[in-house]
Amino acid sequence: MITAKPTIRSFGALRSILAMSRVYLGFRDLMEVRVANAFIERGLSPQKVRRAIEIARDMLMQERPLSTARFNTDGRTVFLQVLKEDGADQMIDLLRRQHVFREIIDPSLRNIDFDDEGVPLRWWPRGKQARIVVDPHRAFGQPIEIDSGVPASVLSSAAHAEGSPENAARVWGVPVSAVRRAMDFQSALARAACKVFFDNCTAPVLASTLNGFVAHRGHSAHHVADLPWGRNATDLEWIELLGHDKLVWMVVTGDDRIRKNTAERAAFRAAELSGFVLAPAYQKTPANQVASFLLWRWPEMEQLFGLITGPALHELPMNRSSKIRQLPL
Repeated sequence: MITAKPTIRSFGALRSILAMSRVYLGFRDLMEVRVANAFIERGLSPQKVRRAIEIARDMLMQERPLSTARFNTDGRTVFLQVLKEDGADQMIDLLRRQHVFREIIDPSLRNIDFDDEGVPLRWWPRGKQARIVVDPHRAFGQPIEIDSGVPASVLSSAAHAEGSPENAARVWGVPVSAVRRAMDFQSALARAACKVFFDNCTAPVLASTLNGFVAHRGHSAHHVADLPWGRNATDLEWIELLGHDKLVWMVVTGDDRIRKNTAERAAFRAAELSGFVLAPAYQKTPANQVASFLLWRWPEMEQLFGLITGPALHELPMNRSSKIRQLPL
């Protein structure tokens, strides 16, 4: 939700910046965070970004300069000045190229409506074609389906409560297409941050190592031993629990038998879970090497998981040359 001082949950940059705690931001703050994070992800330190904001405030005469339309044209000068103060030659050479600056900032300022003075008014998180907008002056800043004006979370929840988008549309008096757009948005929002579950056939250190690596992007990793069910939970029990949880879980298991046990396979499919099976070599690979493979493979795992609608399992190789392959389920 995005309000004057809202709790925020959103995509990409927001997920990276705000992952570790509950943070309250206004709409302009959110727009500012997205631009700042784009530069941090390209290697600029938070300290340099803060210095850039200080310079930009004086130059552009705006309290929150990064989110203005004018920064799109004048921002490169700001960052070059900051970098010259510290003699960061490599980054200076990079940002001297206009196309590089555009590559960094354009995605952050894309899909934003500005007023005549270049101040952001509305944000279309998935583009205008998705018909979901964040407007601080409507619905207390919650993402709303634009045609109906109803918060996307409300329409999506109604569809689940009423049993179908058609029933929810009748209850709310809105087009079915509006409900489906809201459901698509909420689904994408949920998948933007996932929880990674490690079962009893994996070492707890794998979960803690991955958690430290992915937490800054809004994800988290948990070993079954650390969850309320504990190590005593059977495969069928944790499969059912994950399947009924409203959060999005990625499963990592060291036991390929989950595909071969009729009851477990059926439960996994019914829960519509998806995830990865560590290749058999995992059993003979030192834990530190397995952890390094997980970290090295994580970007690929994250991207693949975002494309999976479930149920699905893929085998994760214990080397860096083999490809991740889908397993029959």
